[in-house]
Amino acid sequence: MKSDQRPRVPPDPPTGGFTARRHETVRIHCRLACEDVARPAVLPFKVAEAADRSRELVERIGELSEAPEAVESRRGRWPLRPQDTVRRIGRLATGVLQRRPARGARDRWGDGMTHLPAPHPGLADGPVYLDYNATTPVDPRVAAAMLPHLTRFFGNPSSGHPYGARPRTALAQARAQVAALIGARPEGIVFTASGSEADLLALRGAVLACGNRRPHLVTQATEHPAVLASCRALERLHGARVTVLPVDGEGLVDPGALSDALGPDTVLVSVMAANNETGALQPIPELAARTHAHGALFHCDAAQAAGRIPLDVIGLGVDLLTVVGHKMYAPKGIAALWVRDGVRLEPVVYGGGQERGLRSGTENTALAVALGAAAQLAADELSDGAPSRIRALRDELHAHLADALPGRVHLNGPDLRRLPNTLNVGIDGTRGHEVLRAAPGIAAATGSACHSGTHTPSPVLTAMGQDPDRALGALRLTLGRWSTAQDVATAARVLVRAVPAVAGSRR
Repeated sequence: MKSDQRPRVPPDPPTGGFTARRHETVRIHCRLACEDVARPAVLPFKVAEAADRSRELVERIGELSEAPEAVESRRGRWPLRPQDTVRRIGRLATGVLQRRPARGARDRWGDGMTHLPAPHPGLADGPVYLDYNATTPVDPRVAAAMLPHLTRFFGNPSSGHPYGARPRTALAQARAQVAALIGARPEGIVFTASGSEADLLALRGAVLACGNRRPHLVTQATEHPAVLASCRALERLHGARVTVLPVDGEGLVDPGALSDALGPDTVLVSVMAANNETGALQPIPELAARTHAHGALFHCDAAQAAGRIPLDVIGLGVDLLTVVGHKMYAPKGIAALWVRDGVRLEPVVYGGGQERGLRSGTENTALAVALGAAAQLAADELSDGAPSRIRALRDELHAHLADALPGRVHLNGPDLRRLPNTLNVGIDGTRGHEVLRAAPGIAAATGSACHSGTHTPSPVLTAMGQDPDRALGALRLTLGRWSTAQDVATAARVLVRAVPAVAGSRR
C-alpha cells in the first residue's frame, strides 16, 4: 500500500470505543516508538534515527483515529528531544485510545470493518503485492511479540534456573496458540524449521517407523514439491512404493481413485488441503476416511489453508497436519507438524529429545512465539469474517479483468471450492510472464518455471490437463491481510493496460 493511502477508520458502531484489536495495534506502535528511543543499544538505531522513526510512528498513531486533537497535538512540534518524544507518545496514545474516530471518515478498505491492521511498512511505496501464496509480510504485531525473546529472554527452555522459565512458558503458550488454530491439543504440536521439514518428518517418519519391508505411499499429482520429492527419496533410499494419483480438470482428487490405490501395505496417504497455485480445496475428510478404512495414516499439508479457512483436525480426520509460519504472517524459518496422539514416527533430527523426541535441538523460542502470535491473529480474523472480505476483493479483481477483456479471461481451478484469496486466470493470446513483465506496478506470479531463459508450463496446470499454451498464460493473483479495494482497482488497471502490448508482440 502506498504511504499516502493509509486506511481511514470509519465511525464506531453505536456501542462506541475502539475494538480490542485496534487498541492493541495502537499500543504496539506506541511501544515500538518508545523502545526505539529508550533502548537505542538494543535496536539498530542511533538516538537521532530513533527520534525520526518515533515521529513516523506517532503520525501513524494519529492517523488511526483522525481525531482533530491528535493531529493538532503533533503539528509543528518536531524536532523534539528523545525524552520529550517518549512523553508525547504517551500523551498522544492515551488521547487516541480514549477517543472515537472522526465521523464520516473514509473506509479505504471497502468493508466497513474497524479492526484492521495498520499499513505495513514493507509494502509502502512498492508495487501492489498480489503474491501472498508465495509468502506473507511479517505482521508487526508478530514481530513485537517475538522481539523480547531476541533481546531479554535468551534462556534455554530446558534449563531449570530462572533464565529458562520465561522461554519455557512462552514456548508452551505458542504451542497452545498453534493448536487452537487447528482444533488440536497443544501436546500434539511439533515445531520445525520449515514446512518442507514438517512434511519430511511426516512422510519419512511414518515410513521408517512402520516396519514394512516395502511400504506403500500414496500422494497426488499437484502436491507441493516438498511432498513429491520426499516420496521419490523414500522410493530411492528405502525401497518404498509410491502411487501418484491424477487430478481432474479442476485439480481435485477423485476419492474413488484413492480407494482403488490403497492396499494392505499402504502406510501413508499425503494430500494437501489447498493448492498453492489454484487454491483448489481437496475433499480431505472423505479422503482421510477412506484411508483409515484401509488402516493407513493420513497426512495433510495445510500450508496454504491454515489461517485462511477454518481448520479442525478432528473434523478433517487427519493424523498429521503441516502448518507454515511465513504463509500466515510469521517469519520464515518456523513451521509445525501436528501429530495425533498414538502415531509413531521416526525422528527427523536426533539428539537431546526436544519436541517429543521427534525434532531434537534447542528450540528457537522467538520464532515459536512468532508462529503462536500469528496463529492467534489468524484465529481472530477467521472469527471476524476476514475470509469474506478477501473473497469479495478477489472476485472484484476477477470481475474487473473479465469486464475489460471480454471472453479472454479463463479461470484455472474450481470456481467455488478454492481458497478465498486465490485467483488463477489465463488471458487468451498472452504468456503470464510477459504480462507481468509489462506490468511493473504489481507483484504476482505465474506458476511456470524458467530454466536458462526458457519458460515451461506449470506442473500443476499440466496435471490438470491444460495444454502448454494455456498453462503458460496463467497468472496467479493472491490477496491477503493488507490487500485493499484500491489495490484491486490498481492491479486490474495495470494488467489490462499490459495485455494489448503483450498480445500484439505475439502476432
